[in-house]
Order: sequence, then structure tokens, then C-alpha cells
Amino acid sequence: MNLLAQDKIARYLENRLSLGGAVSAAANAGLGKGLVHVAHNGMEWFESYHQLLYRARQILTGLICERLRPADHVLLQLDQSDEFAGVFHASILGGLVPVVLPLGTGDDTAHGDFLSIYEHYPSGVVVCSDAMADELRALCEPTREAARILNYSSLPDHPVTSTCHSADQDEIALILAGYTEKPELKAYSHRDVLSHVHRVARASELLDENVSISSLPLSHTSGIIPLHLAHMLCGMTQVVANTNVYDDQPENFLEKVRKHEANIAACPTSELRDLIQAGREIGIGDWDLSSLRLLYSDLEDDLVRDQFTEFFGDAGLSSDALTSGLQIVAEFFPASPGSWESAMPTMQLPPAEEEIARPEVEKESPAEPVRECEDVPSAVTLEPEPEFTPESTAEPELELDPDPAPDFVTEPIEGPDFIAMPADEYIGTPVPEEEETGVEPEPAPETP
Repeated sequence: MNLLAQDKIARYLENRLSLGGAVSAAANAGLGKGLVHVAHNGMEWFESYHQLLYRARQILTGLICERLRPADHVLLQLDQSDEFAGVFHASILGGLVPVVLPLGTGDDTAHGDFLSIYEHYPSGVVVCSDAMADELRALCEPTREAARILNYSSLPDHPVTSTCHSADQDEIALILAGYTEKPELKAYSHRDVLSHVHRVARASELLDENVSISSLPLSHTSGIIPLHLAHMLCGMTQVVANTNVYDDQPENFLEKVRKHEANIAACPTSELRDLIQAGREIGIGDWDLSSLRLLYSDLEDDLVRDQFTEFFGDAGLSSDALTSGLQIVAEFFPASPGSWESAMPTMQLPPAEEEIARPEVEKESPAEPVRECEDVPSAVTLEPEPEFTPESTAEPELELDPDPAPDFVTEPIEGPDFIAMPADEYIGTPVPEEEETGVEPEPAPETP
């Protein structure tokens, strides 16, 4: 077991870091690691964890400008992996509480499920992808006089905020929400999340050199803790996709496994069946699944399990990859309505009535959108996160760089340059450091 994975998370717990502090420390320690985003057209681009948190701090400034303050709820309705990751981590860094829930657009069932959850957060703000904004506004405004729906595109164009919230480990870090016959709302403290991530890392024997891939979107309630957060805090590179990317061509998922030599994969039961069908129709071809040592799934059908293992054994799939993955899912994955059962301990949410009774902060609506946050009231000022330096922890060998790399701090991430970075060149590649030659530069000649 690589000490840089589970032991690193154990130290975050011992030193009582918040989730925001832990992801910041992981980004400092995991140079060259990050997210490979996969769009619907198959295009990929790489975003390091440093770049992700830089962008998240820009988005956090935008949320502060919208008068959000620590402990406010942010309901996430984002179907793009980069958008979801940015707003989710902005909320974590700022002490806001992200509410991860299924998308509420598309049909009447989705509308009803969304509204049943939305009504539990009367002061909550919905952040959505631009394409979903009009539909959500039409859905929410009749039910609430002052519905707050924010377009994602309005948030990143801000300077980086210099302050983040210093949360206590027992504060609520995030909420997973779903709907079966009634809304299911589960809140997790910072300690809950880090403890669970530590258990997942230990059971899965995660290594910081591993690469993971999931057919579940980042926004899936079952995957946000044991997949995204666990793999980020372990310093692993993740291949993540937008919602429904593999629906039409499930074989593309296996192609990504081969291309990135993924060691950990996650795939729900329905997609395992689709993969078997696709394999029978087009053949194994050049698929190579020999790199996979764990395949997470919620599969309960022994016949499908045996068929999948036997069929893709010809592509190099280990015979116990799926069996081991099933055991880990059954024990460690948080419950999501209708899927991925778990006994993970949760905190109880306060009733909606208590939240309604919470005093409101007086605020003035600006005549035009606030962009620089000069007039943000003190009620939304964030407390600074403590510096994570070797001197501030009990473990001197855990070196956490308090200052990100210069290009991370001084240069905003521009869209074209960011998208143009090919994923293959960055997976597992550390950021090069300038070598010290020990030769002092010659002084410039004096001007007469």
C-alpha cells in the first residue's frame, strides 16, 4: 500500500482539516494530477487539481458577490463535468453546503422530483448550466416568489478570492439528495466525508499512481464521495465525463479504459449489460482491459456478472476485478435512491421549518451585477483557511506547499489554452521544476 494514499488522508483527519483544507493540501501534493474531462463529442481536455481549485476560487468570488455566506445551500444542476467540479469545490472552499441532486429538467417526473427537494431549501440558490436555466426558472418561480437561479456562465469571470472558510470538522460539508417515494436527504460532516474516503482508500488499496474512470457523471450522488473525492484526495488522475456521454456508444467507455490504462473503473448494472451487447455486436477488437484491477458496480445478477467476466476475459480483464468491486460498493458506497446501497453513517438534516425560521441578512440589490465585490457586506465575509505548512501539522514528513505554482497563482486559466492541453501528455506527469545550477548570474554592466 502506497503511503501517499491512505496515510495522507489519515493525517488530514488527525490534524482536523476540513474537506476544503484537505483538497487544497491534496492539490499541493499532487502536482501533475487532475481531471481528464470527456465531452459529448469525445473531445478530452486535462485540468490539474491546481487549475481546478484556482477556477473554484474564481467561482467562489462570484457566489460571494451573489450574497451567499457560509452554511448557505447551493443546489447543483450542472450536466458538464467541468462546471460541476468548479461549483462543487467553490462551495467546499467557501463553507457553503453543496446539495448534489439529480437533474430536474426533461420531463414531468424530473420536475416533480426536483421541486420536492427544492422546497426543503427555501433560502437555497440553484446554480445551473446555461442551457437549463430557462426551464428551471419557469419551474421554480411559480413556487417561490424570490427564486434564485444562477447561470454558471455568470460565476467564473471574477478575480480569485483571497479568503476561504475555515470549517470545523463537525460542520455539514455536503448533502446528497434523491427521490424515491419521497425526498431522501442525507447530510455529511467534514469528518464523515474524510473518514469514509479513508476507508475506501484502504479497502481499494488506492495508489497515487492509479488512474480511474467512471461512466457515472461527477454529479451522481453515489460517486461524489467514494469516486471523485476519494481519488482526488489520494492524488489520482480521474477520467470524468459529462452526463450521458456513453449512452449511445457504450463501447467508447472501454476505449477510454484502454487509452488511459485505467486501473479503477465504475460502471452501473445497466451499462454492464450494454457493454456485453456492444461487445457481441462489434467484437472485442483491440480493447485491452488488462490494466483494470477494480471494477465498481452495483450488479446483483450473478449471470450478468459471470457473462461480463467471461466475455471480457479475452480482453485481459482480471477474473476478480468485478467481484472485488462489487464487495467494495456493497460496503462503502453511499446510498442513492434505487442504487448503490450502503450503511455509511449520516447526519440528520434540520426540518425545513427550522430553516425557514432562520433570520435573513438584510441586503440591497445592486442596480447592476456586482463584478468586483467591493460592496459585499460583512455578513458574507469568509474567514481565512489556515495555511497548510509542515510546521502546522503533527507529521513533519507531510509536505504541503502553501503557495501554488507561479503559473497557478498569477495567470488565470484562459479557455482556449486550457482546452488545448492534451490529456495523454499530462496523466501522471509531474510539473517540471527548474534546476538550480548554483552559478550566480553575472551583474549587469554599469551605465556610464
